[in-house]
Amino acid sequence: MIPGTVFQVTGTGNHLRIVLSHPLEGRVLTCNLTDAQKCPRSPCRCDPSNHEWITKPSGIPFEYLVTLPCSGFEPAIQRGAIRVSETPFPQSKLIIICQAILETHGRF
Repeated sequence: MIPGTVFQVTGTGNHLRIVLSHPLEGRVLTCNLTDAQKCPRSPCRCDPSNHEWITKPSGIPFEYLVTLPCSGFEPAIQRGAIRVSETPFPQSKLIIICQAILETHGRF
């Protein structure tokens, strides 16, 4: 997984996730997207023009940033537990997200 990879746990009600970092010690930093109305304090917004899997205005709740083990992705893909988009998230938007995370550090 590389920065910009978009994936989703299969099943209903699971949010899109974006890989934000290169692997470090076998883990990557990820964020999830949620309905913008449910995340009014998010300093970062995304909309359908940012990625084909985004269907409505979305926010990124920074309190749910998480690191995930790189070793878990391939088995999850093979089991059908996650689906991965062939289209990466735009690099320009990744930069905006990461800058917003750095600017809000300590405030969430």
